[in-house]
Amino acid sequence: MTDDAKRPVYKYPQGEHALVRIFLLSNYRLRGHPMPHISGLAEIVLWTADKDKALWFYQELLGFELISPPTLPNAFLKVGDGSAGVPEMMVLVPMPPEVATQPRGGQLHHLAFQLPPDAFDAQHAALVAAGFSPRGGKHPVLASRTMYIDDPDGNEVEFICRSV
Repeated sequence: MTDDAKRPVYKYPQGEHALVRIFLLSNYRLRGHPMPHISGLAEIVLWTADKDKALWFYQELLGFELISPPTLPNAFLKVGDGSAGVPEMMVLVPMPPEVATQPRGGQLHHLAFQLPPDAFDAQHAALVAAGFSPRGGKHPVLASRTMYIDDPDGNEVEFICRSV
């Protein structure tokens, strides 16, 4: 595969001054600068129909640290240290009634959490002890161990580690 075949397809700007922006973007890319300069994932935001159940799942069961004041309507949970001074976060947002009545299609399919290989079996045991039945799976690209459960709102949660 050529380098060009690996590059994502960018949607170029429209409207006033679009040609100038397209030229600058193309010129920047042609000079070999990677775009964008992303160093990690900062947060995943999930709707939740029951904030207390979701907090139990992510805070108590999975051990994520609540970093927002309890007075906020949204719950910010620290998942990992992240990079560039920004922690990796999971944000739980109470679902307003007008959203709750909408079809769920087109929303998040699933999210995955990385585990150290030596913690995979312990995580599986903890999920089973909490009443879950983890589903196995095979990653289509990576040599890894994976398992899946659904959170209280029906989002598929994957746990993955590299194969040893």
